[in-house]
Amino acid sequence: MQSRFLVMGFIGVVIALLVVIGAIVTRSMQEAASHEYVIVIPEGTGERIEAGEDPDVIPEEIHLVLGKKDVLVIENRDSVGHRISDFWVGAGETLRQEFHFPAVYQGECTIHKTAQVHIIVTRP
Repeated sequence: MQSRFLVMGFIGVVIALLVVIGAIVTRSMQEAASHEYVIVIPEGTGERIEAGEDPDVIPEEIHLVLGKKDVLVIENRDSVGHRISDFWVGAGETLRQEFHFPAVYQGECTIHKTAQVHIIVTRP
């Protein structure tokens, strides 16, 4: 009878450890993802621009905060490449740009209606 309680206790400890490990892994994955500012350029964006439409995909200002939102991810699902400030994202490519210092990047944007975009990276 005592060995049965020992086995059940051992199983309980193993289950508790698995729950704790699962929570730690889940939290670290959420923290890693939370550092990203993601923009998706949908398929057909280039055609919409050529037709004179404003695809309203990219904001005029992109605000990033070091240690919080300090990775810019631009996924280009379009059939043409696009320039977003200092960065070129080819057709079907994904740009993943990490920022480590405060700065303001301003430049041409082939998607935004003003043809300009500002990427503002600040300290927390």
